[in-house]
Amino acid sequence: MLTVKKLEQFTIEDQESFGFNGFKTDKIYAVEKRECEDELIISVKIKDLEETYQKKWSRSSASEKFFQEVIKQNLSFGAYIHEELAGVLIASEIKWNNSLWIENIIISERYRGNGIGKALLDNLMKLAAERKIRIIGLETQGSNYPAIQFYKKHGFEIDGIDFSLYPSKDESNPDVAIIMKRKVI
Repeated sequence: MLTVKKLEQFTIEDQESFGFNGFKTDKIYAVEKRECEDELIISVKIKDLEETYQKKWSRSSASEKFFQEVIKQNLSFGAYIHEELAGVLIASEIKWNNSLWIENIIISERYRGNGIGKALLDNLMKLAAERKIRIIGLETQGSNYPAIQFYKKHGFEIDGIDFSLYPSKDESNPDVAIIMKRKVI
């Protein structure tokens, strides 16, 4: 039985118990910027990859500390199956523009594909509506095609691009930040 409730903590041990933390994809969102004297053109295209791309995020005490600080805002949720933590949504509030920002969604590898991400998002949407929050925003990498598709399926739209958020080790294929948002009220 799935239960979603406010998240009180998310430790490195919790993260490690979730298994593989990352994604695999055969497609990416390729972003190109062309600038002329009187025009700036930004194009976003879905690109098929010749081989599967895999990204694995590392766990660190710095990320744990950041998550614990954000969780104190009391806007984050945990999904539990029979009291076992199966997924988390960590969110923060940006008061000056009346928005919530999804800092991270992580689902345990063994429970992916069972509606846990949707349940977490539904709880955040309900909380945002109760608080009369204007929008919910997030950032993901252009290479994270599965995440972008998930968010689009749940009402988020691509709202912006940040070309310099991520340091690029491969200048021929730099990863860019895709900003996505969903209106609440």
